[in-house]
Amino acid sequence: MRRHLLLPIFSLLLSFSSISYGEHKTHHLLINKTNFTIEIAKTPEERRNGLMFRETLADHHGMLFLFDQDDIHSFWMHNTLISLDIIWIGANKKIVYIHENAKPFDDTPLTPSQKSRFVLEVPAGTVKKYHLVINDKITLQ
Repeated sequence: MRRHLLLPIFSLLLSFSSISYGEHKTHHLLINKTNFTIEIAKTPEERRNGLMFRETLADHHGMLFLFDQDDIHSFWMHNTLISLDIIWIGANKKIVYIHENAKPFDDTPLTPSQKSRFVLEVPAGTVKKYHLVINDKITLQ
């Protein structure tokens, strides 16, 4: 009898733990010959939360923000604990603008000079380390 009661309780606890910790599905993105493991932010809530409150972001990891249309998509570092390189990408999947070393907690809008469809956030220093430049092609795998 107790076993029948424990199974539903255990299942309920497991479902709460996945909600609490938030499992992030990852994808792979290639820039030049460098492979990145990325999370996708496509809903307004995912885009709003972004990488806020993350204490670390490993090398070769990042978050790709997807938008429905090309526009001037400004970003800020509100509640972001780590320094980031931010890369704006056009609908043609080429880099159109780069901001290196965005400062944690800085609420100043970071606004590109070009319209973009996607924005990639990666650890600060990534752009320099992998020699990423305007017009580099992005491939989502």
